[in-house]
Amino acid sequence: MLQNSVTSAATNPNATSRGHANGDHSPRVLLDRIYRYGRCVETRDPDAWYFRGDSCGKDFELLQRSDARSLCADCSVRTECLRVALLQEADAGSCWGVWGGTSARDRAQALNRARRQGVDPADIVDDLMAWLIWITDWSAAPRRRQRRHRPPDTSGDRAESTRQRPAA
Repeated sequence: MLQNSVTSAATNPNATSRGHANGDHSPRVLLDRIYRYGRCVETRDPDAWYFRGDSCGKDFELLQRSDARSLCADCSVRTECLRVALLQEADAGSCWGVWGGTSARDRAQALNRARRQGVDPADIVDDLMAWLIWITDWSAAPRRRQRRHRPPDTSGDRAESTRQRPAA
């Protein structure tokens, strides 16, 4: 059913995605806004938007969230981007890349949780978006606190002290 609404919206600009009353939230309209205003469009390094899957563990997960959040931090279409990702990935069954400041792993977990509870992810996309934004921001907070409380950078002093001094 979601596939039909996404496909229909992609081919008919007046179509709406399920759960929205006006055409402004159709995937086609949202993708158009993302392609016009998204930070990702202006990037010189497209690989920055994809994480390597060869690492794992809690630290790697936090790093992914922090990176995803920072990549999309000032993007004016962050929520639209996340909405499109959730709608398309719910139907496709797989998640990839950074969308809306969230990692593919976090979006996959949110979609799987909804399915296990017997809920169609398209019906609760707003709830999923709120949770994903919260978990991404929450995960980044300890890293910001750590940076704030880090001792002052003394690399300039250290560089000077390691220079060879002429013999007197």
